[in-house]
Amino acid sequence: MLSALISDVSGNVMVQFPRELGDAIMNGISASDFLKMKEACQDPEELKEFLHTCTFKQHQILLKVRADGS
Repeated sequence: MLSALISDVSGNVMVQFPRELGDAIMNGISASDFLKMKEACQDPEELKEFLHTCTFKQHQILLKVRADGS
């Protein structure tokens, strides 16, 4: 699962994506591969640069919100 905070003019919502969607958002890298990359990373700036390529980009996402707010 990938958790993300999604924001627009109406506010913020925390969303959890299943593995296949999370991998796509993370440029095709699985959680286990990301963990290995993070542990092997010698330069924190390199990791920061990778994360920047995955965030702050546009995605079209259809959300289903339950009436009870959960």
